[in-house]
Amino acid sequence: MTMPEKQREPKEKTKSAPKPKDARPKDSRVIAHKILLKIVYESVSIEDAWEQTKEVTALEQRDRSLCRLLVLTTLRQLGFLDYRIRQYAKTLEKLPHSALMALRIGFAHILFLHSPAHAVVNTCVNLLGPHDKVMRGLVNAVLRKAAANEQQIHDATQGWQQAIPNWLLTIWKKDYGLENLEKIARGSLREPFLDITVKEDAVHWQKELNAQMLPNGSLRLATQDDITKLPGFADGAWWVQDAASALPARLAGDIKGKLVYDCCAAPGGKTAQFLAAGAKVVAIDQSQNRLQRLRENLQRIKINANILSVDILDFKPNNLADVLFLDAPCSATGTLRRHPDLMVHKKADDVTRLAVLQLRMLSHVASLVKKDGLLIYAVCSLQNEEGPAVVDAFLKKNPAFQRMPVTAADFGGWEEGVTSAGDLRTLPHYMGAFGGMDGFYAARLKKIA
Repeated sequence: MTMPEKQREPKEKTKSAPKPKDARPKDSRVIAHKILLKIVYESVSIEDAWEQTKEVTALEQRDRSLCRLLVLTTLRQLGFLDYRIRQYAKTLEKLPHSALMALRIGFAHILFLHSPAHAVVNTCVNLLGPHDKVMRGLVNAVLRKAAANEQQIHDATQGWQQAIPNWLLTIWKKDYGLENLEKIARGSLREPFLDITVKEDAVHWQKELNAQMLPNGSLRLATQDDITKLPGFADGAWWVQDAASALPARLAGDIKGKLVYDCCAAPGGKTAQFLAAGAKVVAIDQSQNRLQRLRENLQRIKINANILSVDILDFKPNNLADVLFLDAPCSATGTLRRHPDLMVHKKADDVTRLAVLQLRMLSHVASLVKKDGLLIYAVCSLQNEEGPAVVDAFLKKNPAFQRMPVTAADFGGWEEGVTSAGDLRTLPHYMGAFGGMDGFYAARLKKIA
C-alpha cells in the first residue's frame, strides 16, 4: 500500500512485512482470467495452463469448481461471447487482451451462469489493474449495459453458429449434411458427464457409485467433484474414460494371451482395457510426459504393460502383433466438449496436415501385424478427412488388408455408432438420452495375406 507523504518523513529503511502464510488465495475469477489469457494468447492447452497456474491448488473445492466452469464456459462460447460483446464495443479487436478477457468472463457470467449483475460488474472491473482507469471504465459501462439488457442478449438459440468456428461448420455440413450440423454443434458445446470404465463387475460398481449404465457398458457418474475420494479409485477398480473412447478397443475381440501393440497409447485408457482383457500389451508413445501419466494410471489400476518411448514411425519390433491399435494424432474435434481450447488452437490446415501423417503412420504399422491379425485405426476427430478417407486411401495401396466390418454385436447390441461402410462413428449427440458422448472414428482391418 502507498503510504501518505507525512508518514514518509523518517529516512530509515524499513523491511516489508512478510505475507502471512495462511493468506487466502486469489478469487477464482482472477485465476480463471489468468488461465484464459494463457490459453487464448499464448497457445497453451487447458491441461498445461491449469498445471502452470499454481494458485489453483490453494483454492477450496467449491472455488476450484467455479474456476474450472468459468474457463470451460468462456472457451466453449468464445465466438458467441465476442459476437454479443461486439454489440456494445464495436472496436473489440483493438481492446487490450486483459480487458477483452474480462468482458468475456463477465458475459459468460451473465449469459450462462446467471450471476447477480452487480457482483459480475464489480468482479470483472477488478480483474484490471487499479491504474488502468480507461479500460476499467469501459468494462464497467459495457457490462452494466449488458446486464440491463440481459433478456434481449440472452437469446442463444442460434448461438452455436457463432460459437463453433466457421471452418469446422463448413466441413461438418459437407460430411454430415445440414440436418445433422446443428445436432453435432450443440452436442459439442454441452458440458460433458464423467464416464468410467471398470476392470470387472460393472453392475457392482454401478450400485456402489450410484452410476448410470450406458448402452456400451460404460458407467456415467452424477458427480464432477474430486474423483479421488470416490469408492474404488484408490483401489484401482476403474479409470476415467469417455463412453466413446471405450468403444474402439472392443473391436479387438477376444485377446486373452495375445500380443497387442497399443500405438500412441498415453494416457492409457485403452491400454488398461487390453490388459484387463488378458492381453500381453506393449504401450508405445513418443512423449515422455504422457508416458509418465500412463505409468501412474496403470500403477493405480495395479496392472502392468511393457512401455516404450519411441516415434511410431521408427518402431520396428522383433515380433509381429496379433492386434495393433493405432490411436493416431488428430485434430481431436470430437472432444470439444472437454477440450474447447481446440476451437482456438486448431485450424483447417491442421486437418490436411494430420491426414497426411495419419496415412504415413497407418502404412508403417501395417507391416507390424501378422497374417490374420487385426489392425485397428482410430481418431477422435469428427472430420471424414481424418477418418474413412485415410482408411480408404490405405486400403487402395495395401491389398493385403481388408475391412472386417463392425457390427452392433461388438458393442452389446448398440447400433447407433455403426456406419453403412462397417466402421465405428460416434457423434456428440449420440446417446442423447443419456447426455451425449465424444466423437470418435474407428475401422477394423484384417491382414489376409
